[in-house]
Amino acid sequence: MIPHAIRLRQPWEEVPAKATGNRAFRRSFNRPTGLESHETVCVEIDRVVYCGEVTLNGISLGGLETGELFATEITALLKAANELVVEIDPATAVNGPIPSASIYIIDPSEPPSSPIGEVRLVIRSVRNV
Repeated sequence: MIPHAIRLRQPWEEVPAKATGNRAFRRSFNRPTGLESHETVCVEIDRVVYCGEVTLNGISLGGLETGELFATEITALLKAANELVVEIDPATAVNGPIPSASIYIIDPSEPPSSPIGEVRLVIRSVRNV
């Protein structure tokens, strides 16, 4: 199976950040439907604009680094309704073009589709069916 990407574009809502001087953004989404037992779901953040931390449903997924691809499996953490929160440090903003590590076609002149970069859920098969 070819990986299937679901872009998490708007609406991103700004919410209170934990650390003074930081900003935090929240995006709600539902668990992808029709997942088979042999499929996994990863969250990927590409064209990362700031350093920060990513959480899903209150559980830390790890840190963001500007210009790096962030990717981690979230299958076991998914609920029917989910909340992805990214807290960023505005002082770490990328100046100039934002690099992309994506295998997906992204127009480099297009601004990122979220305040933090390109965010997507990627569904992959872990075995051939």
